[in-house]
Amino acid sequence: MQKYLRVLAMLLAIALFAAACGSDDDSSADEGSDSASASDSASASATETAEPEEEEEAMEDEEDAAMVDENFPVTITHAFGETVIESKPERIGTVAWANHEVPLALGIVPVVMEFQTWGDDDGNGVLPWVEEKLAELGAETPELYDPTDGIDFETIADAGPDIILASYSGLTQEDYDTLSQIAPVVAYPEFAWGTPWDEMIRINATAIGLEAEGEQLVTDLNDEIAATFAEFPALSGQNILFSFVSEADTSQIGFYSSVDTRPKFLERLGFGVPAYVAETSAESDEFFGGVSAEEADLLSDVDIVITYGGDETAAALAADPLLSTLEPFANGNVLVLNGDGDPFAASANPSPLSISWGLRDYLSAIAEIAPPPSGTVLEVAAFGGSTLIGNFASFSPTFAEAINGPGPITAFLPSDTSLAAADAGVVGALQADPELLDSVLQYHAAAGALTAEDIIAGGTIETISGDVVTVTVDGDTVVLNDGQATVATADIIADNGITHVIDGLLLPPSALEVLGLS
Repeated sequence: MQKYLRVLAMLLAIALFAAACGSDDDSSADEGSDSASASDSASASATETAEPEEEEEAMEDEEDAAMVDENFPVTITHAFGETVIESKPERIGTVAWANHEVPLALGIVPVVMEFQTWGDDDGNGVLPWVEEKLAELGAETPELYDPTDGIDFETIADAGPDIILASYSGLTQEDYDTLSQIAPVVAYPEFAWGTPWDEMIRINATAIGLEAEGEQLVTDLNDEIAATFAEFPALSGQNILFSFVSEADTSQIGFYSSVDTRPKFLERLGFGVPAYVAETSAESDEFFGGVSAEEADLLSDVDIVITYGGDETAAALAADPLLSTLEPFANGNVLVLNGDGDPFAASANPSPLSISWGLRDYLSAIAEIAPPPSGTVLEVAAFGGSTLIGNFASFSPTFAEAINGPGPITAFLPSDTSLAAADAGVVGALQADPELLDSVLQYHAAAGALTAEDIIAGGTIETISGDVVTVTVDGDTVVLNDGQATVATADIIADNGITHVIDGLLLPPSALEVLGLS
């Protein structure tokens, strides 16, 4: 309340000062009129002698100003009503988590933002991906306000913003009303802490007159996200629970609902949503829910658990007699994020700058603890992006029996992408000659369960056709038959062996001769 009164006092002082200046202006009106003629004459003379280039530059400046302002006024509708921004903001203020990242991503440094304690690894209140962006822009750290006791209205007012971005926040009505005394406030559209990263970008970018640039940023990030997730095909469709379980009290399994941005991001990536989470999320606006450990079977379809904790958390949860009835806890399919000054844990809550900074590492960490896929070598190949090769198995009974039998068998299966890019002449010849196709399919399987380490050590692979595939290593890449293919995804463990997804079609010597490629 004291901070709020100080803000009002500041505004009152400004008003009194302006009134005093007005009185002084009135007293000097006559004196000013005496010099008006001379001033007008000088101005006219200056105008007549102005260079054409200067006139053109002035006109261009006016045109630029008109173009800048054509997006305004703009109205933003949010949970507390509507905010009208009359003209393009010049001094951007932000509150709460990540709102400052939108102007930064678009090349604008805000005048004030929150001191970040969650995930801060060096005590300076700025997360590493924001530090990197400030360095890229050659900018100093903006004014930081301390959120320990809530929003520091005085520090925000002192920074002099002409807009305050808060589209991802937990503002209360009182917070909103107080901030609105300082500058127009852009609040969250519906739920506190429920605005997805892309919607936050669109809202904040529109509010500062950069709607098109914001939309392009969303497009670029979505492309990056899709490409990165495609590197982890085994994760697609696995049901993931973003949880919080206290080691001190394991009687309750807490979880973040689909309203929260963390599990929402994972769902949009391509992970599955446990049925109970989906059901309770549809019935509530709350971002957090829970279930008694005695009813843990309600979460029996969970494959992976992400939770916050420390080094001993996973072991403690696995040892709990009730929690261990769920496979992820019992089998160690738990990723523990250490929230004590760890930026990696903070990056699990996606934001405009953190996505590029940490997504690949995040997915790698999930993949390391994810349960292995189950099924035959052909079925698990889908986790490496190979599904089409199975359509041809019926043309080779020997190949089909090998990959679907008890094993052990090792399969080298081309990815769908590589098959689509294969030489049309070669594909056509294989489709027209069942015997040739049979020999090629058999050339993609070998007896035994051979890991990548095994095939590298061996140097050659004897396939079930009797022909041999050569193996070489180029840096980190396993190369087959001097470049016919490389191993794209190695060591996908199956119930009857091991699958290696490769990026090309292997052709035995006999096929090369028939195709005229030898």
